[in-house]
Amino acid sequence: MGSCDICGKDTKLFRAKIEGTMMKVCRDCSKFGKVIGEVKIAIKDTARQKVATIYAQEEEEIVEEVVPDYSTKLLKARQKKKMDQMDFARFVAEKESVVSKLETGSLKPSLKLARKLQNRLGIKLIQVVKEEKFELESGTGKDFTLGDFIKKKK
Repeated sequence: MGSCDICGKDTKLFRAKIEGTMMKVCRDCSKFGKVIGEVKIAIKDTARQKVATIYAQEEEEIVEEVVPDYSTKLLKARQKKKMDQMDFARFVAEKESVVSKLETGSLKPSLKLARKLQNRLGIKLIQVVKEEKFELESGTGKDFTLGDFIKKKK
């Protein structure tokens, strides 16, 4: 039992990834994201303080993301084809302004656009990242902070 991060309802909680953020939510609010697992809370009484440990049952999560050097790869792919930005934009079926922003790094492509460019150009723009699971402990007896729920990427 705990308090939902979205609606505040005091009920059984689930860990869910909602818009890229791991949250503790009730069953009703879990529909807004991907449920990772059930939150189990074990409370130990000590002479001085209560220590709460949160256990999240989850599997190793695999996430796809755009490679950090996408802009360089796109620029090199265009130069290799000996095209200017206008011709290259037509080739990949995108606006010239989008191609320009992608090459300068001021626009990060969505996974859908990265897949399209990757398939059209024969370059790798998407990488797979595994997020490790770990156990969190808070020995203060106080409420948890957002930092307690951040996942580390491998």
